Amino acid sequence: MKSHPIKLGLFIEVFDKNGKSIKKTYTENESECRDNIELIKFDNNNIEIEKKIIPMRSFVYNFLRYLNGIFTYYKSFQFRNLINSNISSTEGTGRASINANLNEEIFGIKIGTGSSDVSASNYNLDYPLPNSMVLHSGTTFDTASSYGDGYKASISRMFTNSTENNLNIKELGIILKQDASNGYYPYKEYTLLLRDTISSGSLPIDFILSSSQNVNIKYNWFIDGTSGLTKNFLHMLHGTLCESGYNTYLKNVYYDGITVLENNYIFNQGLQLKFFTTNAPAGNSTYGIVVGGGTSSISVENYKLDSKYENGTATNQLNYGIMYYSSSYDNISGSSMAIQTRIFVNNSGNPITIREAGIYSWGTGSTNANQPTGSTSSPFLCIARKLTGDVTLEHEQSVNISFVFNTQS
Repeated sequence: MKSHPIKLGLFIEVFDKNGKSIKKTYTENESECRDNIELIKFDNNNIEIEKKIIPMRSFVYNFLRYLNGIFTYYKSFQFRNLINSNISSTEGTGRASINANLNEEIFGIKIGTGSSDVSASNYNLDYPLPNSMVLHSGTTFDTASSYGDGYKASISRMFTNSTENNLNIKELGIILKQDASNGYYPYKEYTLLLRDTISSGSLPIDFILSSSQNVNIKYNWFIDGTSGLTKNFLHMLHGTLCESGYNTYLKNVYYDGITVLENNYIFNQGLQLKFFTTNAPAGNSTYGIVVGGGTSSISVENYKLDSKYENGTATNQLNYGIMYYSSSYDNISGSSMAIQTRIFVNNSGNPITIREAGIYSWGTGSTNANQPTGSTSSPFLCIARKLTGDVTLEHEQSVNISFVFNTQS
């Protein structure tokens, strides 16, 4: 059985000067699916006695809602609440984290004994085990790093069976805490981001944890050089889910240097979702979806477009529209989508050919980031770059560019 990673699709629709659609294309790279979950069992002497690796198929619709919340700045987005399954509307300004500490049992990595089918509409584990039955350790974040032709990030948590009985672990997942106790909101929200059952193919696997035995649950995320996602994206995602002790190095678009986010306000307090916005206004080509004329190969190391077209009406300039966001899921196929869209109009008087498109996020408000000499305190980060092929716009023609974040449960 294959894992179900985050896929990035690109939808392009060209319109003539009268607004009539004249061309549509959609591409989605078929990259190797390597995302997995490690389950490593230890006896009461801390000696490893069993290890299983299962493919990760677990992203639920809430995860893509969370991504849209990061990218849309103060826009409202919705989660299915963990406690009562209600839809909760939340503005994109609350702190969020999965970095649970010792004995914190409501959020972070969780294990349980339920075995119902995984669905994009899941909002909780079936039967999550409480700390009174399995001791919950703190969360460990491995710094994202190079892995073959791509990039890898991992998080893990240890659980100890504190009962006198055997426990059959059948499900696991990750629960997000939106901590509003910082003054933005008078409450906390808990929402499921990922859920998996322990199985081989369609058959469940018994994973018995005897009394006093430990199990370490480790989630491994991979992106490769063909997906269009960059290592900046994985660093950003990994960092936003961690509250402290995570040092990350992000390549800044406009200074060709390294932006160091190290134990600063963003990561040691948990993400405020206004950071890393892509929600650029019309006429702004600094961030949001951007386009250019470059043709160099796609790589996780990309940190900017080769040759970005600026906003305007001069030669090799385009009018940049506002950003649009949407999300959806299909119960039948199990797929979930979060979509970012922007329209570009050629008013330069001459043909312009687009050959690359990307997403630049703005780390607005990150005043404690250590920046390269000469930079500002707000980094701009290329989190995705794809080649479009030749998309030529005549004068007064326009193009609609959509990046589609796609997961399958």
